[in-house]
Amino acid sequence: MKKKNSSLLPGLAVLAFISFSFSSCLKSSTSGSVSTSTPMTYISILNLAPYAPAVDVIFNGTTATQNLNPDTYFSSYSQVNPGAYDIKFVKDGSDSLVSEIPTSQYDSLNFYTLVLYNTSHNSTQAIAIHDNFSNVTNSYSYYRFFNMNPDLGGVDLYLSNALVQSNRKPADNANAGSTYNYFQGIQPGYYTVILKATGTDSLIASATSIDISAGNVYTFMLAGKGANSTFNVLPGTY
Repeated sequence: MKKKNSSLLPGLAVLAFISFSFSSCLKSSTSGSVSTSTPMTYISILNLAPYAPAVDVIFNGTTATQNLNPDTYFSSYSQVNPGAYDIKFVKDGSDSLVSEIPTSQYDSLNFYTLVLYNTSHNSTQAIAIHDNFSNVTNSYSYYRFFNMNPDLGGVDLYLSNALVQSNRKPADNANAGSTYNYFQGIQPGYYTVILKATGTDSLIASATSIDISAGNVYTFMLAGKGANSTFNVLPGTY
């Protein structure tokens, strides 16, 4: 898993993982919600655009992070003051615009994932996803799957040989209202994740013995370009 461990804005600390490996869950001891003296917004960034250059990320004209290479992402959320932000992705070290998320409100005690992705070799776009943990309980594990390899057709997702999602097209979660951005509940346990070309036995990627723990959330990501797909598992915090 590729990571970038710096915080988004100067002076704001990155939230650390509570546990190691693929399991992470940030809670207060009493209510199960984030505990902080000053309500903050929590933001993570995924650069899953293989045909884009390394980028700097600009919040309302202020550089939040620099030199974010393709297939690189923050390993946890960063704290940002709540408010309205125009977010630009510019070519690293320049003012050449790669993509932009128009001004939107980022509310306190909410979590957001910013995703930079390609729809083709020559088209780079960005979205802000509201990470909704309201349905998460300690009885189940939760996952979502992003297909961000722009050169693939449909992908079938198997969890331990059970087909759970079919014909997932590249960036089909880019619609802000897409159900693919929501976390789906499954029984906790160890899973083998298998990705195949839709309707075939053609293997695209796989991972074995993934520990999907109760009460935790995970983002499965298929990234890369052409036949060079990479599969990563990103734990969420809430």
